[in-house]
Amino acid sequence: MPPPLPQPVTSDPADSTVKAIAATHSKRSLLKRALLGLTLMIVAAFGSAWLLDASIDKNEDGAGSASHSRATIAGVKKWGYQLQGLQVDRVAAGDHDLIVVDETLDRENADGTGAALARLRQKPDGGRRLVVAYLSIGEAEDYRPYWKAAWVAPGPRVQNPIRFVGLRSAATSPARTHARFAAKPDAAPLLPTAAAPAWLGSENAEWRGNYNVRFWHPDWKALVLGGPGAALDRIIEAGFDGVYLDRADVYNLWRHEQPSAKADMVEFVAEIAAYARRKKPGFLVVLQNAEELLANSTVRRALDAVAKEDLLYGLEQEGRENASAEVQSSLRYLRQARREGIPVLVVEYLGDVAAIDLARRRIESEGFLAYFGPRSLDVLSRSN
Repeated sequence: MPPPLPQPVTSDPADSTVKAIAATHSKRSLLKRALLGLTLMIVAAFGSAWLLDASIDKNEDGAGSASHSRATIAGVKKWGYQLQGLQVDRVAAGDHDLIVVDETLDRENADGTGAALARLRQKPDGGRRLVVAYLSIGEAEDYRPYWKAAWVAPGPRVQNPIRFVGLRSAATSPARTHARFAAKPDAAPLLPTAAAPAWLGSENAEWRGNYNVRFWHPDWKALVLGGPGAALDRIIEAGFDGVYLDRADVYNLWRHEQPSAKADMVEFVAEIAAYARRKKPGFLVVLQNAEELLANSTVRRALDAVAKEDLLYGLEQEGRENASAEVQSSLRYLRQARREGIPVLVVEYLGDVAAIDLARRRIESEGFLAYFGPRSLDVLSRSN
């Protein structure tokens, strides 16, 4: 018996629709798989560090990242730096887009920080000036509210004409001291007494009244942020636009005692940035010196800008050009920051007009923003 003839197949419109949808899903699935494969290839090419960075970026509300506030400081064309002897009206009359001042706005101003800040913020052309407060995170200062005289033993002292500037050190030799500021041989640095807190170290021989601190100690951190009357909290509550962190390079002095000192400083900077932005979104965080920390992506993400003192001049002797190796070492990190959109501020303590002109050209060629003033930081230069 012959096999039955094949029957004509009639297509069901609903069945055709199902098949079309299935085909579309199949194409989408293939596309997703291709994209996943490409992503895995990129991750493999850049290494596992990329994954680590991605996980760190997931801070609460992005509080630890400066990406949302960096644009504010990127618009600065002229900046200044004065920590003592500040006359509010004189500074307010200038055309600086950003100024770094001490949180006290100098004790000679009787109007109070709030009134002084309001005047400083207003530029003569009606524009808004950013006012950022200096904060040492690696040294204690005997003129701050937390200080107690009983913490150090009395001893021979040398009057230091510069009160607010810490140890300056190059990235290639971070523990270097500067002979031009060295104390007299008969004036040994003061040492902590039995009454001193556990975080207090010896006095900085170059900057009297400044004491190296075990910055990783919880009690020191509480004086910087989160504790009653903590410095960062005062700065935020006073209404400053940001904070200018100094003496992060002190970690080098503690490596013999605390092998994790560098990692501890990275963590401290990130902690400061995250805390400040949780309390005040858009708060600016600037790190001065310790540029070698910029090799760490956690530090770079935490910062709105970086600042470098004595990039081209002054490491060995006032007004003397720095060795090329020192300059290139710093530039390696500063250029990396600049490539990632982090503004770089440079302060050179120069008085020679020719040297200033040469330094300005070199600094601006790097895409950095220069400021030239006295090392005493007691006058705000208007020639920049």
